[in-house]
Amino acid sequence: MISLPLFRMECRRAWPCWLAALLLLYAGGFGALALYDIDRIGWLDRLAAAWPELCAMLGLDGPTGTLVRFLATTLYGCLMLLLPLVYILPAAGRLMAGHTGGRSMGYLLAAPVGRRRVAATQQAVLWTGILTLWLLAGGGIALGAALLYPGELEMGWYLLLHLDCLAVWIMMAGLCFFVSCHADRPGRYLAVSGELLALFYLLRMLGRLGGQLAAAGWLTPLSLFDPTGIVMGEETWPLVAPLLLLAAGVLFMRAGAAHFRRRDLPL
Repeated sequence: MISLPLFRMECRRAWPCWLAALLLLYAGGFGALALYDIDRIGWLDRLAAAWPELCAMLGLDGPTGTLVRFLATTLYGCLMLLLPLVYILPAAGRLMAGHTGGRSMGYLLAAPVGRRRVAATQQAVLWTGILTLWLLAGGGIALGAALLYPGELEMGWYLLLHLDCLAVWIMMAGLCFFVSCHADRPGRYLAVSGELLALFYLLRMLGRLGGQLAAAGWLTPLSLFDPTGIVMGEETWPLVAPLLLLAAGVLFMRAGAAHFRRRDLPL
């Protein structure tokens, strides 16, 4: 059970960050769609040939022969992993660490709402924001592709790609929620969660360089998401990696909520 008044209040507070993330995802998605027509002259291939290391780190050295492969290379390799953090990072911090650090958690718990219900409500807010952001972003990009390039987007591969991306979002949201449940003030939450996510991205970029640095990519859960491998059909079990990421995100959230129910709060 969740607290509907608390749920509505937190959704209103998270609305500006959610809207900003959605607009940025639309900007990135429609920008990639616009570049697809330009890429038919081969500018991305020439860029990868001129700066191979940079393009490899950013994931821009993948296949671009079809629309879904172009989106996997230019959009899902980087921007679709970074832009959702505009919502996830501040929302997860505000939901738990924001109340604890601001001493407003005492007012919440003074009402007839127990810790279990508070944690469940805050998780529901985060889940709702992520799922609606994912649905609207994916639907908007697919609609744009249908209008600009009728019949060119292979919907089966695109849906699988977008579904795998959702698992990454949930993993990152679960990690941020876990840190937020442990932090005693918003500043510490931002420092820890921001540094962890930045480390994940850095290790992923280093791993893309290959050679002796290839092992660095396996030190981050982001290595389980290979957008170009998905759309190229190179994943033998394409749903195993997203299920692992989804399980990690859920476990992070449950572990964070369990810690919140036991911890001493500065009320």
